[in-house]
Amino acid sequence: PSDQWLESGHDYVIDGLWGRLGFQETVGETLISGATNGLAAVEDPRNGNTFLYAGAANGGLYLRIYDIAKSKWRNQWQWLTKPGSFYEGSQGIAIIEPSDDGQYLAVGQGNSSNYAGVSAPSKGVQVGRILSDGRLSWLPLSEASQAKLNGLDVRSLVWEGDLLRGTAWDPRTESGSRF
Repeated sequence: PSDQWLESGHDYVIDGLWGRLGFQETVGETLISGATNGLAAVEDPRNGNTFLYAGAANGGLYLRIYDIAKSKWRNQWQWLTKPGSFYEGSQGIAIIEPSDDGQYLAVGQGNSSNYAGVSAPSKGVQVGRILSDGRLSWLPLSEASQAKLNGLDVRSLVWEGDLLRGTAWDPRTESGSRF
């Protein structure tokens, strides 16, 4: 039934910046790296799966797949913003938003941990094309968009057809803006 919680196991996310939340010198590997700031579920009619995306403060973006035919979650989360994935910018995920057609996922950056507000610099937004296995093919932003969004902490995202709109906070000037 869709109105019941299902056990998912002992999953974890990795601190994508320095492991500072776990203070590695003192307690070892970081297992949790902040709050979950965004969740998005995207049904994929191509293969009958549902992709669950979760974004964490200083932890990056993760994917877990639900096989509708088997009524079962896959065993583990996949880290989608790891080095080498062509993702650029902060692992401090503020918000995630799938496009209306379920083909793209926008990732708003700029949400730091509670620990002194430390986070890698935000590049604003990165968009990925959702592949048939749920992973993302990260798309480059235009230079003009990148210059406009660089350093902004994104707070909201909404798709209007092919257009992505949002709001952001500029920590350098302590002011808000829309894009």
